[in-house]
Amino acid sequence: MAFDIHHVLPFLKRYQRFVVAGVVCLLLLIALVAFLNKPLKNTAQQDMILTIPEMGGLPALYQAMKENGRVRSLVKQLLEMDELTLFTDYKNVDILVTELLFYWSGFDAKEIKTLGKQKLAEVFIRQYYQLPPDEPIKNNPMFGKRPWYGLFQDHKAKILMQGQGHKIFEGVAYYDSRRNKMMVQGGLSYAYLDRLADFVKTQDPKTHRGLINNYLFFIDNTLGLKNLNTKEREKLKQVGFIR
Repeated sequence: MAFDIHHVLPFLKRYQRFVVAGVVCLLLLIALVAFLNKPLKNTAQQDMILTIPEMGGLPALYQAMKENGRVRSLVKQLLEMDELTLFTDYKNVDILVTELLFYWSGFDAKEIKTLGKQKLAEVFIRQYYQLPPDEPIKNNPMFGKRPWYGLFQDHKAKILMQGQGHKIFEGVAYYDSRRNKMMVQGGLSYAYLDRLADFVKTQDPKTHRGLINNYLFFIDNTLGLKNLNTKEREKLKQVGFIR
């Protein structure tokens, strides 16, 4: 049967509004899918997408974000936190990073809620190092005393440095995902350090050490505490962060 355009035109004219609405909805859906799959950017280096390279059995973070909306949502929450909140509300940041690592490992919401942190952390460690099931983790000289804590702090630093975390430094500071390396060419921002120290003074003294240690751990995983110069150490003493 031949196609007759004259039979179609009356239909299109009669239902023109519905056809237009359908086309608009389709275009909006396409735009939404494209937006949701658009790579997140490294805030400090806009020419880089936000990611952490694949390691062992873990895919690259960029790939995990493409495949898992919850991973992307958690990363986005961390990116949107300003540099002061990242360190004053560090307990919430740690919760978000922990949840992110577990979703990245392939667990779903139910498993994360029921399996317990110790079991989830063990799976993450095994995936990261591609360990066989019979390889012990506890008391294994390869990992040290706190293998989960070391991996957690390392990944936390890499994620936050691609957000607003780099602003605790002066000058060029970022995580280079292409080389899997921290690039900190400036030193500590004294203006930022003063703001953080002022906040610490307003808090319950029982919380001071946790706030201070969180900041120092981040420095150690980015610039390296051993790389602080004399003036930086003196500044840390002046605000009461080290002795």
